[in-house]
Amino acid sequence: MGASNDDLEWLSPLVDARLAERFDNVPRVAHDAAVQAEAEHLRKRPHDREGADLLAELAAHDALIEHLSTAYMDVLDWAVGLLQERRESAHPHRRHLRRRSGGQADVQATCEVPKRILDGLTLQSERPGWLDGRAA
Repeated sequence: MGASNDDLEWLSPLVDARLAERFDNVPRVAHDAAVQAEAEHLRKRPHDREGADLLAELAAHDALIEHLSTAYMDVLDWAVGLLQERRESAHPHRRHLRRRSGGQADVQATCEVPKRILDGLTLQSERPGWLDGRAA
């Protein structure tokens, strides 16, 4: 798809605002995951306060990785859609020709997503006592 400098100048503040909305949720996401993990652990092992604290921290960490990775992908999809709409509105005749021919968009957008983001979307904790209910 390739974005021009004009596209990037137009898109950057929009992406910043959208990401800021998602980042505003970070404290709540971390807190909710920590509270839930702590409560679950203490329900099973009421005297293991240290284990509950550790699992709360790990749950918050994992929840934030998932939240931020998902936010990255959601904003990327949204931004690509905006760019495609912007280009279609700049060239309305292309949209009309596609509609008449029953065709799809000229080019599918391909974005390279960092491995770190993909890993965050597929995060499966291997920590003992986490998700499988075994003791830590």
